[in-house]
Parts: sequence; structure tokens; C-alpha cells
Amino acid sequence: MSPQGVEEAAKKPRDYAAEQRNERLLLIASIAFGAIGIAAIIVFLGAVYVLTGHVILCATVNDGYEAPLQGALQSGAVGAIIISPVAAWVYFVIRACWEGDRNSPLPPLEPANYTLCETMCIGSFKKIVELSQNAALGAAASGIGGVVLHLHGHDVMDSVHAARAGALGGVILWPAIQVAVLVGGIVVIALIKALPCEISYWNDRTVQTWG
Repeated sequence: MSPQGVEEAAKKPRDYAAEQRNERLLLIASIAFGAIGIAAIIVFLGAVYVLTGHVILCATVNDGYEAPLQGALQSGAVGAIIISPVAAWVYFVIRACWEGDRNSPLPPLEPANYTLCETMCIGSFKKIVELSQNAALGAAASGIGGVVLHLHGHDVMDSVHAARAGALGGVILWPAIQVAVLVGGIVVIALIKALPCEISYWNDRTVQTWG
């Protein structure tokens, strides 16, 4: 662009209304995609939790868990779809309390000046809350889904057995998922470091993180 064109562009008034409109649209799109993503994760977890719990209880207890696995999967998915707005709201409320100001009723997620004992206690409390959240998610999703499918004539577990299976699946799978994510992250980092060529972005991020 010529110097004259640059000056004309600099003199051109900014359209603040258009910028605000674009920012609002971007915010709405971000919220919409975030809500869809969170709902999809909740539906996936609800279905997998009740399926896992059903398999374990069918192999060990067997009393009341003779319904087909497909019904358990459907119960978890349908119930998770129904409760996904409430589950997402509870998740964000807890995160907001943890990451809020000094008047927040919960300790911060990333303590800065705590002793090792206090840090371990806060970390343990956080894990207990997460485990309880996932157990409640599995129980609520499978229980509500079982009731809805029963009312529509599907051959699925009753709501009590379904809720037990969902809670058990949440308690067992959530720690397993965290361990898998941790191991996967370690493997990815090891593979990146083992590459014959350097990745400038990764090196910059490593320097900023540990510098």
C-alpha cells in the first residue's frame, strides 16, 4: 500500500458499532460451541459410566442387572442429555467458587503461598469433590434415563439399579480417565522431545513455563 493509502486508512473513522457487534457475535458463538462441547462430554460420560457399572455389577452381583447392555447405554445417554444443562451449571458454579475472590467459600485451585501439607489437603479435597461430581453424574443420568425409557416401554434396568451402576461407573472410571490423560500427556511430551527437529513453538512455551 502506498503512503497516501496508509494515511487515508489511518484517517478513516473506526466503526465502533460494527466492532462491538462482531465481539458480541464472537462471544455468542464461543458460548454456543462451548455449551455443545460440554453437553457432548456429559452425554459420553453418562453413557460410559452406566455401561461400566452395569458390566461390573452384572458380573459380580447379577441380581437386577440382567437387562441388555444396550439398554444401559441408552439409559445413560438419555439421562445425560436431560441433565446436561444442570450438570454444566453445577460444574461452572464450583469452578467459579474455586477461582473467585478472597471471599470465596472454597480455597483456590492453585494455591500460591500454602505449605506442602495445606497444598496436599486442598488437592485431596478437590479430588474428592470431582469424584463425587462424577458419581452423582452417573447416578443421575442413568436413574433419570431409566425412568424415561421405562415410561416409553423399553426393556432397561429399573431406576434404582441403574443409578447404582452409574455411580459405580463414575467412581471407577473418573480416576482411570485422569491417569490415562496423565500418561498420555507424558508420552506426547516424550515423543515431542524425541523428534529429530526442534519445534520453535514448543521450545518457546517450555521456556516461558519454566523460566
